[in-house]
Amino acid sequence: MKQGIICIESDFLLTDKENRLNLNSEPLMQFLKEMHDINTIYRRVATRNELQYYLKQLRKYSSYNIIMFSLHGDKGGICLEGEDYKITMPELLDMGGTIFRDKLVHFSSCQTLSADEDVIRDFKYESEAFIVSGYTKSVEESLAAINDVAFFSEYLKYSTTQTIFKNYDLLYAGLRDKLGFIHY
Repeated sequence: MKQGIICIESDFLLTDKENRLNLNSEPLMQFLKEMHDINTIYRRVATRNELQYYLKQLRKYSSYNIIMFSLHGDKGGICLEGEDYKITMPELLDMGGTIFRDKLVHFSSCQTLSADEDVIRDFKYESEAFIVSGYTKSVEESLAAINDVAFFSEYLKYSTTQTIFKNYDLLYAGLRDKLGFIHY
């Protein structure tokens, strides 16, 4: 049964002035909560220590089956506002431990899934994630938000990956291609 979404978002207001974004995925979570009658947890993080803390705390919410990272990204990793380096997918796996098991793990971040396919497949296999999804390109924030809601809605409506992916691809192929959205 599909129970809820955990959203971990970067504190974008800490970004350098020329790159500052006033993003907030919390309204998207509220929309999905009301639309699909599910629970949501939303947390903002700025540092690796904060991310590690929340991943540890959120392990007790094993019934939540979507984990979304709304952060800056780079090839094969995520970037936090309070840090000067990226956290690679293997490092994230070490931090998260079993939290990803049987979950849809979504990277709503630029270029995270532009990594070598082996890196993504290793993350999926070692984490035992049900689905790993995200973007291979730099994305425009509003289009990524629309895509995230569309993909999660398909996931929350249907029970098999074949149906989820078929319906998503039928309805949103143009958006998928523009954003470089992929799933494993």
